[in-house]
Amino acid sequence: MITILQDKNYTIDLSKPLDISMPLRASKTNANAWYIEEPKIEPVVLGKWIASVKKGASVNFNNIAFNPHAHGTHTECVGHITETFYSINKCLKRFMFTAEVITVAPEIKGDDRIISKKQVQFLLPRKTP
Repeated sequence: MITILQDKNYTIDLSKPLDISMPLRASKTNANAWYIEEPKIEPVVLGKWIASVKKGASVNFNNIAFNPHAHGTHTECVGHITETFYSINKCLKRFMFTAEVITVAPEIKGDDRIISKKQVQFLLPRKTP
């Protein structure tokens, strides 16, 4: 597939995507921001039936409780900082974008880990047109 964005041609092979998402794990090793507990992934329990193959069920059927802002990758929109709820799915009309992906190791500041504006500016220097 050939796409033209900002007067540049790009060849895209949609059969070879690059997954940059973070896996969700019910573990303290999962990404855990804002000092909240790790995600919870637990089998559904209906009476005596526990939806876990390990517990004798024919299927694994889990409830998952997590916070997208603290436990993994997500798409952000203005609804994160406004009183009104907005959904990115209702606002987004285009689905293919160019992006620059960077890896930032958080700085340790006291008991916290932060990503500073300085780090991002270093990794994404302003490009002049």
